[in-house]
Amino acid sequence: AVAYPSAVIQSIAITEAAKTVAYIQTDYKSSNSYFLELITLYPDHYRVPLAHKKIGDIFLKNNELDKARDKYNFVIREFPNDTASSLALQLLKNME
Repeated sequence: AVAYPSAVIQSIAITEAAKTVAYIQTDYKSSNSYFLELITLYPDHYRVPLAHKKIGDIFLKNNELDKARDKYNFVIREFPNDTASSLALQLLKNME
């Protein structure tokens, strides 16, 4: 068995909890809190760009279009080589 550092396990748990809460229970406020927790506790984690993009998705689902655009543009600007950036760019195009 591989011994993972507790920070890795915790960051994965936070991400999975956020996805579960958002997409199964549609509790976007709680999901947003989990994504912000991941971003704050693990700013260099590889899932941070996706967490920012998911926050944009929450804004979009709540019809907060300006906030969604701002968050998607942030992802594109700050993480241009990440898959989350490509997804954010596509969502911005779909919002036009």
